[in-house]
Parts: sequence; C-alpha cells; structure tokens
Amino acid sequence: MIVPPDTILPKDTTKTKLPYPLKDKKPFEKRSKNPVDLDDPPIMEEETELDEDGTSFTTTQKVGNQPTGLPATEEFNKFLKESERKNQQLYFQQRAKAQNFVRG
Repeated sequence: MIVPPDTILPKDTTKTKLPYPLKDKKPFEKRSKNPVDLDDPPIMEEETELDEDGTSFTTTQKVGNQPTGLPATEEFNKFLKESERKNQQLYFQQRAKAQNFVRG
C-alpha cells in the first residue's frame, strides 16, 4: 500500500522509552544498580563544605574549576550516616581484594 508523504505523521522522538532508563545522579543519591549507568569519570570531583551555621553540608560537583549542576545541601546527621556507609563499603571492598590477593 502506498501512502502519500503528507498523510504520515512525524514520529515523536521526545517520548521514546529506553529499554534501560538512565537517570542523572545527584550528589547525595546512592549509585544506581543499573549496570548501564557508568561511574563518574575520574576528572569529575566532588567538593563538600560545611555551611557557616554548622548544621548542613553543601556538595558541588566540578570538572576542573567549573561546577556542573546545582549544589546539593544535606543535613549534618544524614551526611555523616551516608559517609559512614560509603567508608564501610570501601573498607570491605579493599579487604576482600586483599584477601583474594593473599590466597593467590
């Protein structure tokens, strides 16, 4: 069946659904479990500062000296809990690598 070109509606590409949806990572969000989401590149750095009132932390992501995105603010206690969780995770990852290295 041949259809004249003016009767075919253009396809709306703004509503295309990906089979593996990707999200922007915010500074205080946990890393996605989706294997398609990659880690931040080594050139991206996070800078965290304690606010003047001492009740919250502000984290800014930067590439070089240029900030990327908006800064994120988190309460002091939440920041400490998240930092503790990340440090424990890093510790156990390093410990597992060391034990595997010793075993050969």
